[in-house]
Formats: sequence, C-alpha cells, structure tokens
Amino acid sequence: MMPFHLLLAVILLLTSCSCGNDPNKSRTNSVKIFLVAGQSNAKGLGNQTESPDNTSLPTFEYFTEDNSIRPIKDPVGYAGCYFEAAESGSAWPAFSKRYYELSGDSIVIVQAAKGGSACHKLAETNNWGNWSKDGNLFNCSINKAQMASQYMKTSISGVIWSQGENDADAINSGIITKTEYKDALKDVIKRYRGLLGENVKFYIILTGYNTTTPTKHGSNAVRAAQDEIAQEDSSTFIVYRRTDKFPEFGWMHDAVHYNQQGLNDIGTVSADIIFKSNN
Repeated sequence: MMPFHLLLAVILLLTSCSCGNDPNKSRTNSVKIFLVAGQSNAKGLGNQTESPDNTSLPTFEYFTEDNSIRPIKDPVGYAGCYFEAAESGSAWPAFSKRYYELSGDSIVIVQAAKGGSACHKLAETNNWGNWSKDGNLFNCSINKAQMASQYMKTSISGVIWSQGENDADAINSGIITKTEYKDALKDVIKRYRGLLGENVKFYIILTGYNTTTPTKHGSNAVRAAQDEIAQEDSSTFIVYRRTDKFPEFGWMHDAVHYNQQGLNDIGTVSADIIFKSNN
C-alpha cells in the first residue's frame, strides 16, 4: 500500500481543487472520518448501479484487513468482526459525495453495520448481535474506528446511527419498553463518547416502518425515543426523518429495507444536516 504521508498528500492535493465560479464555497482540505453503525439499513440493500460514482472524488472507505483506505464504492463494507457488506447499494457513496461538495473535505467512511442487530440485548433475535455492553458489535466498531483514526492521524468526526427495527419488534411483542430502548441507546452514545472522545457527535437516521407489521406502535416508540434523545443532548442530532414516508414514496426494497433511491436521499440529506451541525 502507499505510505501514509504520500497518501495524505494525494488527498490534500485532490481537495485543493478550484471552486469554480462560487466564491462562497470554502475548501478546508481536512479529513473527516465518520463511523457508520447499526443494522441492515445502515449496511444497505440497495442497487449499486444506482449509487453515485465517486471515482474522481477524495472519498474513501477504511479497511482493517490491511490497514488501508480505498476509494468508496458500493457495495460498501465487508465481512469481518461480525459486520457485513452492503447487499449491493448503500447510502454512503451519496453521503460522501454530498459532504465533499459542501465542505471540500476528504471523507473516510468506517462501516460497522450488522443486519438484524438490536440495540437492547433483550431485543436480539436469531443470534444476530446487539449493541449493549454485553454484546460484541460495539467493541468491534470501536476497534475499527480507532484503527482508522490512528491511520488517518485525526479523530472521528461523528457516529452515524441507523438502527431500531429489531427493537421496534421487541416493543410490539412486549419484550422491552420504549424507555428501555431509549436507555439502551443513550448508553451506546455514552460508551462511544467515553472511547472516541467526549465531543463526538452522534447522528441518528430515524427508524422506518416494517410494512408487514399490523401495528406501528413499536416503530413510533423507537422514533419518539430517538427524537427525545436528540432534544435532550445538544451533541446528538436527527439527520434524517422521512423514512416513515418511504412506503408511499415507493422507496422500499422490501417490507423493511430501503431501495437505492431512498438510500441516496438519506445519504444526501444527512450530509447536508451534518455539515450544518459542524459549521
């Protein structure tokens, strides 16, 4: 692999491009690392042929297997330490493209998504994993994030969270309550800040609906808990809200998962809001 100092020089050269005729667009030439965590909609079940082509942009994915970064390209992610690659397309090329367009920063995505994973340990099904202190996923994501941070010689800019479907089902079944889900998610955020830095921002994509579930009670409870946490914590933000509208938009891949049009919209809109939160 290319030595880090040469790689960084290439990144900074790429990001020092002309801003065209827009004098208001600043180019900061810094590197932003975002950890993406959650379950299947965080990894993505879209269509990679409809995902943006970022070939000419300084947007990357971090790989632990050889401690390297590579140009981000769907399917983003890979199997390792319980995590999984996108099953074709994800939100993260669109996110990286938009954030670069807004900021001029080089973007590095650290994907830590596991399909079917639960936030609360009691919500876990089929041994798919959970994000509690007793589960394996959180520690794996920390390891991956810290390796990326050390390699890029900069801190993690934020955690992007897309998760909650399993917990919504558990609420519907009476296994956990809304309050228990909320406390579990607050604990996840607290643990991330304890290990990645007290000032790490947490960005939530509100959980959507399972269109085959007779009731929306569980999903509404999860969405409300996520919203309440953002209202109570000045460093936590809701960066995407309209996943509840995806069925009527025709943006569903199946009963639970978003198609590429939905994923691209999530990536673009969340980049807009995250950029604003940093400026």
